[in-house]
Amino acid sequence: MALSATDRRIISELERDWPHWQIWVVHRVHGGDLWCARRWDGTGRVLNAGTPEHLTEYLEDATAEAAAAPLSAGAPAMRIPPDPPGLRRVPRDPNPK
Repeated sequence: MALSATDRRIISELERDWPHWQIWVVHRVHGGDLWCARRWDGTGRVLNAGTPEHLTEYLEDATAEAAAAPLSAGAPAMRIPPDPPGLRRVPRDPNPK
């Protein structure tokens, strides 16, 4: 089943608000739509929700949990996730005026 314009718009908005997360929707025959998210860097768990609004709540909770988790000994202080596909970085001018 193809995504509707509304679903595409919602996914775009969620991905804009949550750039470190991949967002998608599964149209199930039984049980309605399932809105899903996972981190681009592969850490954490996959989030599943019945609505985009609930997915946003789960994203907020997952982000707060990750920020509050203590660092284990020897763990890096910060993991920088990879850029999402399609993102182009513009190099900085080494000689700004």
